Amino acid sequence: MRLRCLERLGLHALAGKPEQALELVDEAIEIAGSSVAVPPDLPGFRGDFLSMLPKPDVGAAEDSYLMAARVSSDLRLHLVELKALSRLVVLRRQLDHSPDGSEELAAVYSEFTEGFEEHDLVVARELLG
Repeated sequence: MRLRCLERLGLHALAGKPEQALELVDEAIEIAGSSVAVPPDLPGFRGDFLSMLPKPDVGAAEDSYLMAARVSSDLRLHLVELKALSRLVVLRRQLDHSPDGSEELAAVYSEFTEGFEEHDLVVARELLG
């Protein structure tokens, strides 16, 4: 069931319909209730879709990436946290915000001891480079 929902989110986004994908993410987050019950990747997706809107809501996107990072950190899901922080750094750099979150990203990146050719680790390393 979860895979089908994620596929629908991706299809909406690929079809240039981030509004529909955002509605699905918001509905899933509402159903989950507290931040503890929210699957940690959903706020990250929410940030992506907010950034894809015709008039991006960058403040809400930033909040979503921070929530994804916080929830995944609490659950010790370092890869999900790394993805959220990478997206946050990209967003903040696009907006010329300082600090851009590189220090937090570097701290999470340092937790990894293997898998450095994994796409998300490569992206993080390039951002930190």
